[in-house]
Amino acid sequence: MIGALGTLPMSGVSIVNAILYIFNLTIFGAISGPGIFLSQFAGNKNRSGLKQCFIFKYITGLIITAIAITLFLYKGNTFIGFYLSNKNTLIENTTTLNYAHTYLIIMLTGLIPFALTQIYASSLRECQNTVIPMIASTSAIVSNIVLNALLIFGLGPFPKLGVAGAAIATVISRSLEASILIVYTHILEPVGYFKQPFHQFSINLSLYKRMIIKGFPLLCNECLWGFAIKAIIQCYSTRGIEAVASMNIVTTISDTFNIMTYSMGIATSILLAQQLGSGQHDHVYEDAWYMIYFNLFMCILMGVLLFICAPCLTHLYNTSDAIRNTAIICLRISSIDLCIQSIDYTCYYILRCGGKTFITFLFDSIYTFFVIYMVALLLSRLTDISLIPMYFVICSLNLPKAILGMYLIKKKIWINSIVETY
Repeated sequence: MIGALGTLPMSGVSIVNAILYIFNLTIFGAISGPGIFLSQFAGNKNRSGLKQCFIFKYITGLIITAIAITLFLYKGNTFIGFYLSNKNTLIENTTTLNYAHTYLIIMLTGLIPFALTQIYASSLRECQNTVIPMIASTSAIVSNIVLNALLIFGLGPFPKLGVAGAAIATVISRSLEASILIVYTHILEPVGYFKQPFHQFSINLSLYKRMIIKGFPLLCNECLWGFAIKAIIQCYSTRGIEAVASMNIVTTISDTFNIMTYSMGIATSILLAQQLGSGQHDHVYEDAWYMIYFNLFMCILMGVLLFICAPCLTHLYNTSDAIRNTAIICLRISSIDLCIQSIDYTCYYILRCGGKTFITFLFDSIYTFFVIYMVALLLSRLTDISLIPMYFVICSLNLPKAILGMYLIKKKIWINSIVETY
C-alpha cells in the first residue's frame, strides 16, 4: 500500500523498517537463549524451570526495548542518513528523510507491544501451544490491512495520512496482538504454566547464569547478523534511490514467500528441543534430516510460485518500469536462493536446539558478516557493478553456508540435553 504512494514514501518506510529490523532481531536473539531451556523444560514437564525462563525473557526484552527507544529517539536521523546515497538529488534525500522520520517516531510507540508479543508468543509455542499465537497474529494482520487501507488512503470518514497512517495502523495491530496473548496467558490458559509468573517467584542464579552463557552468543548472533543483512542493503543503496526502491520490493515480496522457511525452522527447533529435554534421543537425528528435506521440498514449491508470479506482484507498486523490471529479475534470483536458505535456516535451528549456541554464532553471523557482507562491501565500493549482478553474487554465497550446515548436522554435535540438572 505504501508502494502505491510512490517511490520516495516507499523508500523512506523501507529504510526505517531496515533499521527496526535490527531491533527485532535483537529481541529475538535475547529470548532465544532462554527459549532453548524453556523448550527442553517443557519436554520434561518442569514447571519451575518454565517460570524461570519466562521471567528471564520478560526482564531482558523490556530492558532492550527501553535502550532501543532511547537510541532511536536521539540517533534515528543519523541511521536513516546511512541509506541515503549522494547519487540522489538533495530534494530526493530530504523528502525521503522526512517520510522516514515521520514513520520512525510513530513506530517507536509500537516497540513495547512488539517485544511483549515475541515474549508471550514464543513461550506459548515452546510449550507446543501454537494455536493462540496464530489467532493473535492473524487478528493483527487483518486489523493491520484494514487500518492501512483506511488511514493511508483516507477511505470513508478517515483522514488521508499516508506514511503516518501506515505507522499508526501497525502500532494498533501490534497492541491488539500483544493484548490477546497477555489475556490468554495470564487468565485463560488452561495448563497455567505462566498464569502467575511473579507469584512466589525466586531467582535461580545457577540457571540464570546458564541461560546467559548459552543465550549471549545468540544475542550477539542476531545483532551481528541483522547488522550485516542491513549493511548489505546499504551496499545496494549506493546504486541510488532506484536501487533502494527495487530492493524494498524484492525484500517485501521475498520475505512473504520466506515465511515457510522461518516457520519450519522455529517448528524444528521446538520439536527437537522437546525430544532432547525429555531424553528421547533415539530418533532425533533422523527427525532432524526429515525436517531439512521437508522444508527444502516446501520451499522449492514456494520458489517456483515466486518465479512465476514475480511480474504480477511487482505491478502492485506505483513505480517506474525500470525499478519494476530490476525487481522482477532480483525476485527470480531470490526464488532460487529461497531453496538454499531453507537448508541454512533449518540447520541453524537444529544446532541451536541442542544448546550449541557458540557454533551457531560462528555458522550464522560470522559467516554472514565476514564473508557475505565483506564481498558486498568490496563490490559496492571498489567496482561499478550494477545492482542485479551484485545481488546474484551475494545470494550465491548462501550455498557454501548450506553445505557447512549439513556437515555440522551430520557430526551430531548438537544432540544433548541442557536441563538434566534442573
